[in-house]
Amino acid sequence: MNKFETIIVILTSIIGVICTVGNFSFNFGRWFLIKRINFTIENMIKRGQLL
Repeated sequence: MNKFETIIVILTSIIGVICTVGNFSFNFGRWFLIKRINFTIENMIKRGQLL
């Protein structure tokens, strides 16, 4: 019974870590994408002004 409880605790903590990391990478990916799009739009505007 003790081994079983330990396995459950380890599994839940692993799932928690995966969820946290997944959430962080999702937020970072979204932030990076927004930054990238803004950067591209700024470059297009600058090119338009230069032309």
